[in-house]
This record gives sequence, C-alpha cells and structure tokens, in this order.
Amino acid sequence: MKKKDIEDNQIVASIMEWDDLASIIIDLEIELYSLYEYLTNKEINHYEKLISIYVLEKDKRIGTLAY
Repeated sequence: MKKKDIEDNQIVASIMEWDDLASIIIDLEIELYSLYEYLTNKEINHYEKLISIYVLEKDKRIGTLAY
C-alpha cells in the first residue's frame, strides 16, 4: 500500500460518520476473513493496514470522548 493510499484512507476515515466508520471496519474484517485462504501475504497485509487505519480513527474518537 502506497503512502498516498494510506493518507487518502486516513482522510476518508477522519470525515466519516461514526456508524459508517463502524460499518467499514466490520465489512473489511468480514471480507478479510472470508477471503483469507485465497489471498497472498501482500493482499492480507493490505487488508490489515486498511483495517488498522479505520480502527485507529475509531480509537481516537473513543479516546476523545473519554475525557
């Protein structure tokens, strides 16, 4: 995954509504789980990076709400 792709996904995640953010995390995890045996290590890594971008945004929001 290129740096530009990561930055673009971070921007998208930062402006998503809460329910859309949760939905994309769930959808990506389900997709990864269902395709896991068919994916290459590079493709798995790509999914994991995408998931981590959206989870990080979720964690930022939860952290902000906790204070």
